[in-house]
Amino acid sequence: MKLGKLMASNKKSLDPRKFPNDEFELFSISAYDKGAPERILGSEIGSSKQILQPNDVLISRIVPHIRRALVVPDSNGLVQIGSSEWIIFRAKYFHPQYLRQYLLSDQFNGQFMSTIAGVGGSLLRARPVAVAKLEIVLPDISEQIRVASILDKANEIQIAIHGAQGIRSKLITAIFLDMFGDPIINPHGFDKVKLESVTKFHKQGLYFNTGYSNSGNQLIRIADMRKDGSLNFGTMPFIEIDSKTQKQFSVEVGDFLFARSGSIGTCAIVREDTDAVFGSFIIKFQFTEELLNDYFIHYYQLPQIEMMIRSMSHGSTNTNINAKNIKNLDVMLPPIALQKKFVEILNSIKQIPNSTNLSSTNLAALSQGFLS
Repeated sequence: MKLGKLMASNKKSLDPRKFPNDEFELFSISAYDKGAPERILGSEIGSSKQILQPNDVLISRIVPHIRRALVVPDSNGLVQIGSSEWIIFRAKYFHPQYLRQYLLSDQFNGQFMSTIAGVGGSLLRARPVAVAKLEIVLPDISEQIRVASILDKANEIQIAIHGAQGIRSKLITAIFLDMFGDPIINPHGFDKVKLESVTKFHKQGLYFNTGYSNSGNQLIRIADMRKDGSLNFGTMPFIEIDSKTQKQFSVEVGDFLFARSGSIGTCAIVREDTDAVFGSFIIKFQFTEELLNDYFIHYYQLPQIEMMIRSMSHGSTNTNINAKNIKNLDVMLPPIALQKKFVEILNSIKQIPNSTNLSSTNLAALSQGFLS
């Protein structure tokens, strides 16, 4: 079945500004990222919106590598409206929670990314006309309900795991500050150096917009860089490139990857041999022996450092930071022995098991198996 058959064919819109004193429930992309729709007066909404219905399934077509999909809940008495950046699915053939899980899956996201147009960053959008042509195989409705129930339970467990990981992250931050102090204040008087003095820089990564493949080299995107500094090779697409390009944009163990656009604040360390190449809006560099990867990744993720770096960014629609600004970043440089001690403690903490035997990776694999 083509996805177009599931899309809302009787969409209606309204201009909330014509009802300035009425309160609406607005499903915007920013509201999704915050975890709840906005209750907002019509006078505060700047443009026409799509009218939504309970059990509509929405998927964001903007910056499609960031997966966003939701089921519109029952109305609380307010008119429910949504941004034009949502593609709306409304039909009798699917169970809403099942379709939402499918739209967030790896196999669908790979197809979804093939429908995009735009020049990059926040300007990339999936084209609804192309999305409508994608195929979906739907089991009968009872099987959809059963699978959706299982996957919802898996999501609950993932949330619990992430909570445990959040506590672990706070512990690491507390230990970092205890050992090194606030890097802005630098209470221990450690040396401060320009980042470029302790690194070897590479230009930004490969810009690739000609479609993915089933073989070749994997392409590391910002979306494949996890918050903990690891890389998710399971989500990376394959691309066909020549050997010269592969060599120019290759990565090796120990390389540090820095997102300079979009999700500024994301960075990762290459910890295993790979034929992958790094993509656009990522800068690759290597540290000299004076600075350790694992020290810097936690230094960089401190809120005060993130705030400072974001203040260097520019651009209203595609926020980014250029390589020159990154090179000029002042870095607190403690003695290497103290950095190594921190890394030893860090590795010890990582050995502490989660409160459940199921890891997020295992649960993700479980989910993909049910939706295959």
